[in-house]
Amino acid sequence: MSALRQGRAGLWIGGERGLARMRGDRIQTLRAHADSPLRGISGIVETANGDLWLNGARGIVRIPAASLEAMFAGSSAAAYDLFDFLDGLPGIPAQFRPIPTALQAGDGRLWFATTSGVVTIDPDRIQRNPLPPPVSIRSLSIDGRPQPLDAGPLRLPAGTRNLQIGYAALSLAIPERVRFRYRLEGYEQDWQEAGTRRVAYYTNPGPGDYVFRVLATNNDGVWNEVGAGIAFSIAPRYYQTPWFAAVCATAAAALLWVAYLLRLRRVSRQIHDRLQERHQERERIARELHDTLLQSVQGLILRFHAVTRSLGPGAPARDALDAVLERADDVMVEARDRVLDLRATARGGGCLADMFARMAADLEAGPELSIRLSEEGNRAPIDPIVQDELLQIGREAMLNACRHAGARHIGIVIVHSATGLAVGVHDDGRGIDPDVLDRGGREGHWGLAGMRERAARLGASLDIASAPGEGTRVDVHVPAAVAYRPRTAWWRRRG
Repeated sequence: MSALRQGRAGLWIGGERGLARMRGDRIQTLRAHADSPLRGISGIVETANGDLWLNGARGIVRIPAASLEAMFAGSSAAAYDLFDFLDGLPGIPAQFRPIPTALQAGDGRLWFATTSGVVTIDPDRIQRNPLPPPVSIRSLSIDGRPQPLDAGPLRLPAGTRNLQIGYAALSLAIPERVRFRYRLEGYEQDWQEAGTRRVAYYTNPGPGDYVFRVLATNNDGVWNEVGAGIAFSIAPRYYQTPWFAAVCATAAAALLWVAYLLRLRRVSRQIHDRLQERHQERERIARELHDTLLQSVQGLILRFHAVTRSLGPGAPARDALDAVLERADDVMVEARDRVLDLRATARGGGCLADMFARMAADLEAGPELSIRLSEEGNRAPIDPIVQDELLQIGREAMLNACRHAGARHIGIVIVHSATGLAVGVHDDGRGIDPDVLDRGGREGHWGLAGMRERAARLGASLDIASAPGEGTRVDVHVPAAVAYRPRTAWWRRRG
């Protein structure tokens, strides 16, 4: 502590490290950084208007009354005036004894003692410089190579990295106190405080259009708000151009598409493999039934016929055995038909539309129900297992419409397209209760669940839409890679 002064707002305390204020039993400290003008205070004067004058190691400091509170609040925008050797101040105040080095005389003048003499300042007659300094751009260089500024629009080469822009401002009063701020529009948003530095440096600004602007203030803080500016552009490298980014994006999209096609091919192959296994299993079952069970049952029936004939025409049990044998013959016919159905499904049992038509003809028992069938697109051979599953899904949808919904009209639509095979069944019945639709079916009924399971086995999408009193619509879509036979799947995908 080297200076004390009682002021209107409290006791001012100055010293080597800064300024403090004591109010009651509380002390507020304003610590100054190493090159701050508030260090080394040995004299304090508070004028009648509340301004604070300090005699510090770097010169005489005037802090307006309006800036005092802002300074103690930590604001970096607080204003002050510094009078140093540039203003004619000789020496610095003595720092080794706590003797006041500043006072105010009765006429209002301020007196300050330094190591080289005594100076006086009249606070009411301080001269100010009202002229803003003119600003100009002096140079622009790349890696130390100057660029011409009068050759029209500046177009800098691609790969410009070390950019240096020189500028200056004219102020004859105290040119050493001219301060600058600049901004490179297109690269930064905020102004950069450059102090007295007269060169701006930018490293690797990148390609684009830029405008460099610089402002300057004179020794008394009067800014030239117009300043000076220069526009220039930096050419991009080939990999910084929009077309290169577009090519990269296109290549990435193509790679993703190829990956998607490969994945789709793999999934389709897996589904076809599973379908082929089902083909083979159906053929094996049909073959086993025909070659073993049916042949054995046929042998048993023949033996029973022989036993019946040995009983003679009047035997009491002969009539009963003949009736049983007739029923056995009917069972054999039904079994052979089922084996034929298995083999037909495994090898492809005909056109899907024709099979739906036969199924619809079986259901149309009277005039109270009409079924209409339509087909769109070009037909192509359908995988037998896919055809069978679609028939079963459509059959279940039509049975539900007849038995549970009381439908009077049923429509069946088959659509062949490049994206796949679609089958839609819609009716005008009572519809499905929303709770039943949400649960996936009624308790003890497996029709809806069965349709979903069949669609899932094919990798198909199944959509069931219904509302009470508005009928039901069942739509199933099988991708082309699964629906059509392998030898035609390639054509169907590109057809």
